[in-house]
Amino acid sequence: MKAPEHKDWPPPQLDAWAAEVDSEPSPTWLIPNFLPTDAAVMLSGKAKISYKTWLAFTFAKCVASGESVSIFDPTRAGPVLIIEEEGPRKSTRARWKWLQNGLGIHTDGLPIYFLHRANVLLDEKLWLDRVVNFVQEKRVLLVILDTISRVQRGDENSVQDVSRAATFINKIRMANPGNCTVLMLHHLRKSEYSEEETDIDDDLRGSSAWAGYYDSHLAARKRSPNQPYIKLVARHKDWEESVYHMVWNINKDYESADFTLVKADPETVSADLRATCLDKLLPGETYSSKDLQKVWGIGREQTQQILEGAIKTKELLKAGRTFILPMQKELT
Repeated sequence: MKAPEHKDWPPPQLDAWAAEVDSEPSPTWLIPNFLPTDAAVMLSGKAKISYKTWLAFTFAKCVASGESVSIFDPTRAGPVLIIEEEGPRKSTRARWKWLQNGLGIHTDGLPIYFLHRANVLLDEKLWLDRVVNFVQEKRVLLVILDTISRVQRGDENSVQDVSRAATFINKIRMANPGNCTVLMLHHLRKSEYSEEETDIDDDLRGSSAWAGYYDSHLAARKRSPNQPYIKLVARHKDWEESVYHMVWNINKDYESADFTLVKADPETVSADLRATCLDKLLPGETYSSKDLQKVWGIGREQTQQILEGAIKTKELLKAGRTFILPMQKELT
C-alpha cells in the first residue's frame, strides 16, 4: 500500500528550506510589545474579572482595521479569525457593540470572521483542515481561540495532550507562514482571590507544558477585589518583559466599553497614598515588606511600588531585607 503524500515529506535540502525561511517576513510585531508576528501567544486570567475576551476582541479590532487603540498600535491590517466557544449569544453580541461605541472602531466591513459556540475541535482532522484552509485562503494575520481548552478534547493536565494541541496550533500558523499569530485564551487554576504573588506561568490551569510552548504570555491578574486595576504582564521569549496597569470602563447606560492602559512604574501609585503610607512609619525603625503591608493596609504589589519609589528618592533606606525611615537631621 502506497503511503499518503505529505507536503513536508520528503524533507527539503537545508539550503532550500533556509531560502524559504529567508523569503518570509522577519519576526517583528503585529502589535508592538503585545503580539509578535508568527507567534503562539497565551492570554491568561481568572474568569470574569480579568476581561480576557474584551481584550482579545480589542486586539481583533485593531488588527482588522489597522487603527490604534490606546498604546495598541498595529503595524499592519489584515483578516482575523475568532473561534469563540464561551458566552451567551446576546451578551457576546453586546460586547462587540459596546466596544464599538467605546473605542470608536466600527466593525462594519472589517475582515473579522467569527465562529460562536460552533463546537470546533481542532484535534479533529475535519475542523483543523477547515481552519488551516481558511487561514491560507484569507491570509489571516490573527487567530483567536477562546478558550484553548474548549477547542480540543485532550486532557489539559496531560503533557502529551498539550503537545498534540501545540501541533495543531503550529499547523494553523504555518498556513500563512511568517505572518499568522495564534492567541490562546486560558484560565487559571484558582478561582478565588489571592494577594500572593505567584509567577504568571505557575498559576496557569493544566499542564506546565503550556509555559514551555508559548512565544509570549499576556497575563491579566487581579489579586484582590480592592485592586483598582488589572495588572497586565507581557512576557516574551525574545523580548524584554513589561508590566502595565489596565482599567476597564464599562458603562451600561451608554452601552459603552473602553479602557485605560499605562506602563507600570513606581510613579503610578498616587502621591496621596504614597505620602499617607510614609507618614505612618517611625523614623529609625526597621520594617520588612510584610510589616509594611500590615502597617499600610494595602496589597503586596502597591507596597512594592511605594518601596521602589521611596528607595529611589532616598525617603527609605534598604538594609538587607528590611527598610528604614531615616532619622531627620536636627536643625542647627
